[in-house]
Amino acid sequence: MNLTNAQYEALKRVYEDRQFAEARALKERKDALYTRYPLLLRYQDELTKNAAARARARILHDDLTAAELDLQANSLKSAREDYISEQGIDISVLQPHYICADCQDTGYANGTKCHCFVRQEIDLLYQQSHLSKTLSDENFSKIDYSLYDKAPGTAGRSQLDVMREVIGRCRDYVDSFDEAHGNILFYGRSGLGKTFLSNCIAKELLDSCHSVVYFSAVSLFELFSAQASFQEEEPHRQDDDPLYTCDLLIIDDLGTETPNAYTLGKFFSLINDRLLRSESTLISTNLTLNQLSDRYTERTASRIIGSYERIHLDGQDLRLAKKLREIGK
Repeated sequence: MNLTNAQYEALKRVYEDRQFAEARALKERKDALYTRYPLLLRYQDELTKNAAARARARILHDDLTAAELDLQANSLKSAREDYISEQGIDISVLQPHYICADCQDTGYANGTKCHCFVRQEIDLLYQQSHLSKTLSDENFSKIDYSLYDKAPGTAGRSQLDVMREVIGRCRDYVDSFDEAHGNILFYGRSGLGKTFLSNCIAKELLDSCHSVVYFSAVSLFELFSAQASFQEEEPHRQDDDPLYTCDLLIIDDLGTETPNAYTLGKFFSLINDRLLRSESTLISTNLTLNQLSDRYTERTASRIIGSYERIHLDGQDLRLAKKLREIGK
């Protein structure tokens, strides 16, 4: 996964702001403490002068003076500690107060991203995916197998058997995501869990720091239409557009939009460009493969049908089954 430069710089500024805020707070704490205990400041000043003198003596190889200054430093430290104890001073206020002690609010520990930085990345990606609330309820841990029909279908397999296999394919897709750069087309009637499965995949990838962007087909085509009026004034820069560069683009309910020649062209450009970039796309639709070919241009349908893993869902309407079960309770 890779954050955009703008996203990465935004996170860096978070840590820079933390460091700046704590440096200012530390100065204020020190000023307040030294104002209340001026002798403590005098001890600190003397120790600072002593340290500079010792460094100079060592540079000049003046061992005798260095030894005398070492004794003086020990005496000053002892007197300082006695004074702190007598006055009951909380010396911890002179230490930096870090939000994350592991990286000391730098974002990096031992040359690698700190766990707090990774958490910030994930939070940022969740916000920008517009899926935060949805994914708390729609993820692999919330799959309810009792909703699926257990009766054998026309092919001799039950909806439950098929869905167990489909969910396994979705998990495999996540596990091999970085190597395979695969695409998925979920198709079938409404109410069979296409959007739910898309969200399951999205959550797994977001939690592993991949960038995911979600659009309903209606919203996506409205965006294409809005871009048309600005096309001549400012050329569109695909390299800066998350639609083209995110790790996974989800297009939900393809077929519900109202297309025209311009938006169909933009849609093909998006699908084709992401394939050329080896960026993954997940599409869900209620359309059959024949309807997909009829509704969109031949080259668009060819790209999707030929380059995507096709997962067909069938069986009873899960939303209806869930509602009937709730009514029956």
